[in-house]
Amino acid sequence: MNQFEQLFQSNNANTLWTSSSGFEGFWYCSINCHIAAWQNPDFLQELGYDTATPPDWLSIIEQEDLADWTHRLADCMAGNNDTFEAFIRYKHIKGNQVQVCIKGTIIKDNQEKPVQWMGTYQNVSGKNENDGMRIFVEQSPTAMAMFDNSLRYIAASPKWQTDYHLEGLELIGKSHYEIFPEIGENWKQIHQECLNGATHRKEEEAFLRQDGSVQWLKWEVKPWYDVYGTIGGIIMYTEEISVKKEAEEKLRISEETFRGSFEYAAVGMARIDVKGHWLTVNQKLCEILGYSRQELDALTFQDLTHPDDLDADLTLFQEVLDGIRDNYQMEKRYIHRSGSTVYAILAVSVVRDLYGHVLYFVSQVIDITYLKKIEQQLSEALQNNQGILDASTQVAIIGTDTKGIITTFNKGAENMLGYTASEVLYKLTPELIHVADEVITRGKHLSELYGESVEGFDVFVFHAKNGSSDTRQWTYIHKDGSHFPVLLTVTAVKRKGDIIGYLGVATDIRLLKQAEEEVKELLFFTQEQNDKLRNFAHIVAHNLRSHSSGIAILLEMLKQDYPELVNEPILTLLHTASNNLNETIKSLSEIVEINNIIKEKMHPLAVKPLVDKAIQQIGIEMFYNRITFHNHIAPHIKVMAVPAYLESIILNLVTNAVKYSSPTKESFLHIEAYQEEKYWILVFQDNGLGINLELHGRKLFGMYKTFHGNNDARGIGLFMTKNQVEAMGGKIEVESQEGVGTTFKIYLKNEEN
Repeated sequence: MNQFEQLFQSNNANTLWTSSSGFEGFWYCSINCHIAAWQNPDFLQELGYDTATPPDWLSIIEQEDLADWTHRLADCMAGNNDTFEAFIRYKHIKGNQVQVCIKGTIIKDNQEKPVQWMGTYQNVSGKNENDGMRIFVEQSPTAMAMFDNSLRYIAASPKWQTDYHLEGLELIGKSHYEIFPEIGENWKQIHQECLNGATHRKEEEAFLRQDGSVQWLKWEVKPWYDVYGTIGGIIMYTEEISVKKEAEEKLRISEETFRGSFEYAAVGMARIDVKGHWLTVNQKLCEILGYSRQELDALTFQDLTHPDDLDADLTLFQEVLDGIRDNYQMEKRYIHRSGSTVYAILAVSVVRDLYGHVLYFVSQVIDITYLKKIEQQLSEALQNNQGILDASTQVAIIGTDTKGIITTFNKGAENMLGYTASEVLYKLTPELIHVADEVITRGKHLSELYGESVEGFDVFVFHAKNGSSDTRQWTYIHKDGSHFPVLLTVTAVKRKGDIIGYLGVATDIRLLKQAEEEVKELLFFTQEQNDKLRNFAHIVAHNLRSHSSGIAILLEMLKQDYPELVNEPILTLLHTASNNLNETIKSLSEIVEINNIIKEKMHPLAVKPLVDKAIQQIGIEMFYNRITFHNHIAPHIKVMAVPAYLESIILNLVTNAVKYSSPTKESFLHIEAYQEEKYWILVFQDNGLGINLELHGRKLFGMYKTFHGNNDARGIGLFMTKNQVEAMGGKIEVESQEGVGTTFKIYLKNEEN
């Protein structure tokens, strides 16, 4: 443990100790020892006094410093501070002063009772006379710089360096004018005046930098003095206020814009204080209310508000004052200077200070008097339109309010239902004319569908209330008790977006229902006729097949009994005719079978295997015709179809691609599928001979229609294909261009439908 640590732990009440020599070192003493009374010979010698006959210590301290120091010590003893710092000026024997910086802290025992002092002392005058000021400048959080008499840098704060972008540049010892060559003569004049004792300051000034940029500064320049009272140089303090100036400029522009918008707005504008007085108004507001600016200055908005709207306006106004809301909007009436009523839309917002206190209100007043007049005229027109409603004698138009009470009952409703308007208006609901069981059933359906209870009048207006109209068949009850069907459409009647009632328009569909029954009877008769035709086709096909078989057998017997006749032309023609008759009967049978298809015969079938099977069946023909085949149908694709029909359709289209391939080019057949809503679309695309659809399009799917003169073409394939596709609930489309190729699209229902 060193001497300082030993003394620090000592509790001797009379101990005072200093270490080092001269004007710098540590000191320590008990709480009762006066710090000014230390006996340090080196310190006295520095001051020029004889250590053998030392002077009274209090006599060589400047009285102002002694009073300040005593105050700081008392403040510590009172418990307000635990540390202190004081600059003490001691009188040198030669008459000048030595300034010493004394720092101290108070040491307390376990009971927080002051018992000891300790600290440091340091000479801050003489050869180090400006060190304290230099340190202050260097550690300042503001932009400060210290210069000697030649305007060379002694110290600069970090903020000075960052504000002027001088980071990393060695400043000490360099001339201020070297660092800032853009400094003008006016600044140099200020520097010289300050070196002669003047102080200059300015709240804002533009500093034009060498790179053309502008810095706005608040600045102060003043001299600094050494211990002997001589000016040692100047200190500059600056504060960059460019951001502030930019904000002020933006604010100025904003205020000018606001003033321009305020004054020349197409709506009335006003600033109003918390009591309702007009602070500022624009010309438009004066025009709306009929008062001059001077006249409005003596009034409040309460004075001009229609009595029936005043309470609502004041309530909202107070809610803004109380912080419940920041703005409000309402439709209100003002009293014009002429005494007439002005209808307006009022929008009010509030402007508060930084502490949330209301400064004033900004009101916008939109004159809607003209619109109100139009609205009144429209209302009158609607009343007049009642005559038009009454002219609709065959259509029942019934209007209600939101609760279902009938408010409109036209002549058509009177004629249709037997009631007079006076019997139902503002008394009854439309439930009077509906069958109760129908209403209950419809209500249950809506309740289950939407998960909420729907009953009574809501059954009729449920969809209209939720933004859509509702058209459906109902049964009306005439006043005499008879029932009849109607087609009823219910819509909502709105005003400014709010539903104010409902309108039901009903048409008597008794004649329509009668026609519907007649159509059903006609369809039943047609079905019977179709069944008869189908049976006739079966009989014809069966009988023809019997006769055809007999003819064929006779021809075979003739060939066996008279072989010499085999090459006779007539026999050859008879044989050909017999074969053609067999083919015709076969085709007729197939067509009859197609028309007999029933839904139960359809199954979900994978398409890809059937396509592969068809390709295998005509593989030799494809090889000889040099046709490249691509089956792009995915294995998972299934369609609802009759197996034999789907095989026939695919084989027919694949065979056609081979029959009508082009002999002059490399032919191909691409088969793919894609889904569209409830259908899978099978696409067969080739680059064969193609078909002139303008010439042959209408008869493309007709029976016995051929288009290329092939000897083996029967003209039955596409006819069969179309009938098979349609029998399965699908359709067929074709795109073709002669010499380019043909694309067939087969629409078949997917397995989910």
